[in-house]
Amino acid sequence: MNRVLDTKIGIPITLSVVYLLVGQRINLPLKGIGLPGHFVLRFSFGSSHVYFDPFNGGKILSRSDCEAIVKNLGFNFSEDYLQPVSNKQILERMLRNIILTLEKKEDKERIETIRQFIDTLNSDL
Repeated sequence: MNRVLDTKIGIPITLSVVYLLVGQRINLPLKGIGLPGHFVLRFSFGSSHVYFDPFNGGKILSRSDCEAIVKNLGFNFSEDYLQPVSNKQILERMLRNIILTLEKKEDKERIETIRQFIDTLNSDL
């Protein structure tokens, strides 16, 4: 996270987490939206929602824009994709992104450690 703040570079979910944390500090109603292949945020006021993309300069997105992102990445769109994800789901997604990076480096030991952490995260402790 410090690296993201220092370099102002990161993947969509990491940049979104920075926005979420700042939003929480100032009581903004922000939620993470886990689109397949891309992560955005939702700002809610009343029954209205505005989506935005921290990775693309905070670009404001409509529901149709979110649908286009999903389809352009080769997925079928579902309204469920626009539902907020939990902090636990965000953490798991970030960990799975790390696994993808480690697979390219063939770092089996660290991959297994992270998989065990994910299993523990998803277990009923």
